Amino acid sequence: MNKNVIMCFSPGRSGSQLLARLLGLADDTHSVHEPEPTFQAVTEAVRTRAEETLRFVRDVKLPAILASPQPNYAETSHLFGKGPFEAFVELGVPFRLVMLHREPREVAKSHWRINAIPARAKKKQQYLLHPGLDSVMKMPGWEKMTNYQLCYWYCLEIERRKALYAEKCRARDIPVVEIHLAELLDFNTVKQLCESLSLSLGSDKKEQHAAMTEEKTNQKAKYWPKLSLTPFASQERKVWEVLGSHGEALFRDVAARYAWQAAA
Repeated sequence: MNKNVIMCFSPGRSGSQLLARLLGLADDTHSVHEPEPTFQAVTEAVRTRAEETLRFVRDVKLPAILASPQPNYAETSHLFGKGPFEAFVELGVPFRLVMLHREPREVAKSHWRINAIPARAKKKQQYLLHPGLDSVMKMPGWEKMTNYQLCYWYCLEIERRKALYAEKCRARDIPVVEIHLAELLDFNTVKQLCESLSLSLGSDKKEQHAAMTEEKTNQKAKYWPKLSLTPFASQERKVWEVLGSHGEALFRDVAARYAWQAAA
């Protein structure tokens, strides 16, 4: 491939649309969020027919990426981490990976607010993972968990995959760059991010960056704010308790990533 391909890994609801817009400020870069042909076409097939994802990436997605006229291609769809990542690795596609971080509680609250509930919101299942699937972190008794707890589990599953994917990338010399949502608000940090991705972002784009970061992106105005009758912290503790010893290493990783000072 004669193209610098950049993909993103995130849980969604974490600034991936803003990231796409900011990377698009770099020279000679085609940056998109969830473009056609979308990974949504194979997210459900991933769960039962991995070969379908391989076929889609090889015969549909890669030709579309290569058809982009710019030498740099960036895509920030959170669906990349739900099957397509494995297909890219198996096919030997050269790419760089951006891991976009946002505090799990904030992501879970956002999914909960818009009724994107794993295993329960039928229209959202092609976008989400849930505890009843194979190859995910198990949560015994998940069927009786609250909607928020399922959203929180989903965020922890994504956090678990971050460590796994980072290890796979290191083993294959795939460059990985990590950044938190809040850091996207600082122009110099975004400039450094671009440099690490072999993109050129000139200082003349500072005003455009400021304008973009002042705007609200991907809002769901039709959903009213919701109040939980049970505090989020107590619901989260129940999730960690159910995960038990299997969640201990994950807790350490997540606590370090988000600088937690106490138990969730």
